[in-house]
Amino acid sequence: MTTKIIEPGTGAALLHTLVVRMSRDPLRRDDTIRHLQRDVTVWATGQPGFLSGQWLCSPDSTHALSIVTFQTKTDADAAASGPRANQRDDARAWNIDAADIYDQVARA
Repeated sequence: MTTKIIEPGTGAALLHTLVVRMSRDPLRRDDTIRHLQRDVTVWATGQPGFLSGQWLCSPDSTHALSIVTFQTKTDADAAASGPRANQRDDARAWNIDAADIYDQVARA
């Protein structure tokens, strides 16, 4: 396996990833999965600069992650404003705990 180190300023593609952490009601697992599959993926793929995404659920059904990669930091920051604007609602099957941007520094 080859690991590629990505150095800023070298002309290598520096990607920006939005990681959204969610808490979930484990008794309402299917509601959260349906939300990720029907709502979140459609929203994410429609965002400017979208490149790829993964939506993951913990085996115990208590947490989920959205990992969405964008072409530019501006695109990632703009997309992050959506999940960051969500207010906690304990009546929902899920709630957003954090939405953070990460820069890719290596890949394998």
